[in-house]
Amino acid sequence: MPSATAAAPQRFLQCALHRPLRWGATLIAYRKDRLLRRGGHIILDWADLLQPQLQGRVALTDSSRELMGFALKTLGMGYNPR
Repeated sequence: MPSATAAAPQRFLQCALHRPLRWGATLIAYRKDRLLRRGGHIILDWADLLQPQLQGRVALTDSSRELMGFALKTLGMGYNPR
């Protein structure tokens, strides 16, 4: 039995390999009044999510790509460093 790659038309493979895996946006949503009441400061950057006042209160998506992006942005690096 031929593999799926061998059976697929060459035209399909050329198109399929250039499609993005996912497209979308990640956002940070919070209630400013509650954050300030707890003694936190306004969130302006990914690193601001590491405030001690937010410990145990931050939810992230279940995605290793998102976590890696969060770590890179917190360190001041880009998502796609060259």
